[in-house]
Amino acid sequence: MTAEERATAASAIAVAVNAELDRWKAGTVVALYAAKDSEVATDAIDAAARERGLVVVYPRVTEGERVLSFAAVDRRALVPAKYGLLEPRTAGGQGMEPPE
Repeated sequence: MTAEERATAASAIAVAVNAELDRWKAGTVVALYAAKDSEVATDAIDAAARERGLVVVYPRVTEGERVLSFAAVDRRALVPAKYGLLEPRTAGGQGMEPPE
């Protein structure tokens, strides 16, 4: 996907997701990922979710385990981590075993 195609896809996805977010109650937890270069950005979804009072969490790889932890942090607080991912600096949430 080119950068232009990713931007177009990100916009279309955000419009569709935002329509769903309108149905969720404030305080509902929304898990997002911070996109790498080749992935569709989720920044607009993050902003829309926060505007609606939803709690946005981001995953963090737990070293030495097959577990993801999630932390409610501002997107700007994410830091570069293993695999080139942006993650919360510290885990602040519940671990989740990935599917087989």
